[in-house]
Amino acid sequence: LYSACKQYFVEQGSRRLYSRKVEDAEKIRIVKINVDEETRKAVFDDLRTHGTEELARSICSDQESNRSFSPNAVAKLRPLVPSPDNAVESLKRYIGSMKLRNSPDSIWHTAFIIYYLKNGLTDHEKEWRDACDRACAWITEQVDDAEAEKELYSACEQYLLQQGVDFINSRGGIVTESDETVDVVVLQVSEETRKAVHKSLRDDVTEEVARTLCNSQEPNGSFTLHKSISDHLKIRSSDNAVESLKRYVGSSFLRNSGSPLWCTALTITYLRIVLADYEQEWKPACDRAAAWISEQCKNPEDEKELYSACDQFLIKQGIEVLNEKNRQPRLTKRRSVVKGETIQVITLVADDDTRKAVYEFLRSQTTPDHPRTLLTSQGNDGSFALHALISDHLQIQAVNVGEPIKRYVRSPVLRGCDSSVWNTAFTITYFNIVLNKYESEWKPGCERAVKWVADQIKDAELEKELYSACEQYLFELGFELLNNSGEGQTSRNVETSYVSPTRYGSDGALLSPKEAYLNSELIVVGAACTANRKFKRSCTESEKVDKAQARERIIVYAEEEVERLFANNLTHSNKEDVLQRAKRAARFLIDEYFEEGCE
Repeated sequence: LYSACKQYFVEQGSRRLYSRKVEDAEKIRIVKINVDEETRKAVFDDLRTHGTEELARSICSDQESNRSFSPNAVAKLRPLVPSPDNAVESLKRYIGSMKLRNSPDSIWHTAFIIYYLKNGLTDHEKEWRDACDRACAWITEQVDDAEAEKELYSACEQYLLQQGVDFINSRGGIVTESDETVDVVVLQVSEETRKAVHKSLRDDVTEEVARTLCNSQEPNGSFTLHKSISDHLKIRSSDNAVESLKRYVGSSFLRNSGSPLWCTALTITYLRIVLADYEQEWKPACDRAAAWISEQCKNPEDEKELYSACDQFLIKQGIEVLNEKNRQPRLTKRRSVVKGETIQVITLVADDDTRKAVYEFLRSQTTPDHPRTLLTSQGNDGSFALHALISDHLQIQAVNVGEPIKRYVRSPVLRGCDSSVWNTAFTITYFNIVLNKYESEWKPGCERAVKWVADQIKDAELEKELYSACEQYLFELGFELLNNSGEGQTSRNVETSYVSPTRYGSDGALLSPKEAYLNSELIVVGAACTANRKFKRSCTESEKVDKAQARERIIVYAEEEVERLFANNLTHSNKEDVLQRAKRAARFLIDEYFEEGCE
């Protein structure tokens, strides 16, 4: 009892810890002012008009012995600057760096005076040059970060422009307002978190992903958002990604740029960071894409801000991926089957002749190149991602085969395993059964994978159950393919043995097909109907929606409803299978009954 309470507190605390990192990052917002050259010139010309030699001498007289400028120097700029304290608080609105935000006021006062001298008193440089050089050296020593120092002076520029516009307006001038003021999100994470996120994302990918992305490159060098990236980073759509990315930039050019620019920059960032180990595969394509980006941006500052936004977005999405990975084992690996709880386990019953026919059918569709191709999906640690060759051959829709395979295991520990364990074990099973005649090609790689699985499971009996489940799922898929091909239709015994498998509950009692699948069928129907209803409600009378848009929207609603139903109802562990069926049902409603508009 106490152990359960302790685990519950750790679980809840972990959730709050991870979610707080994301929330804190989202709350850090900076102001970005965009002004045209005409407005900029008007402000600085006005400052120079009112700047005098006497003011330059007076400001320099307030330089401290340590080379910083005192608050008195800022106070001498009234009414342009209301007060030294007001200047500091206002300047921080333009800064995302927490290091700068927590800097002492002397840094802010000194940086602002430096910027004012260099831009407002240019006609009197001989009066302030030496003092300004000493102050610049002091700022560099204090900040000790070239990028942060650049951000500091950028904040001074924006504050001076805003105050300059207000100052001109207060005297009835012709400059009425700054062109645009926008809020920009700045993500703040520790270096430790950043490294953990990058490592987590890299562990999920293979060389094959790099090739797939490069093959999707457009003739002009740009990229669309590939499904490999959106699935990995849990991005619903390219539009959703672009909308989120724009929150990290202040440039009006970037905020008004279309999807191609953003998707290309995000793909470049993904290649450079997540697929860093496979640079030889993507470098030529990445260089072409980067050249295309430079042609579109033209302004180096915009380009830098673009990649910074993509880097922050990648970290934010990566935190969500890492959180999910970290929660899974903590929440499920130690879960026990309590009295009264039923875990539904399927056991397929088929004779040896049937199994032999199915496996020979699958083997007949392979070539000597298949083992080498599959080995490209092996990670550095020995694990495998589910290669497209396997999913295409067996017509598996899910990237993670774990959910449907869990129907064949009884152990809660196995049911709670990470997707990489299921993908690796299933790939090993595919090697051993389907590609057995090419063993010399895959044996070394397969042995590494077997060792990796053993290190994760650490229990010989559980390993045996894991591979047994993978073999049953492989047989299930192969049998369906054989029957659909027409080659297996002559044997009614085969069809009967598969269509009506024997299923046992965790208590050993026999389950009927109706008992085993009733929950999932209800969820599929309920999710599809609810998605259809939400879709109709989401449309306005004046809105015109084409079939592609309707299909995309209703699938999102179906996903949300499946998530809700699985969260609120006790059911067996086949969520991925149910989700795919619900999507197909929702898509069917649109394909068969939808009419252009929103009917």
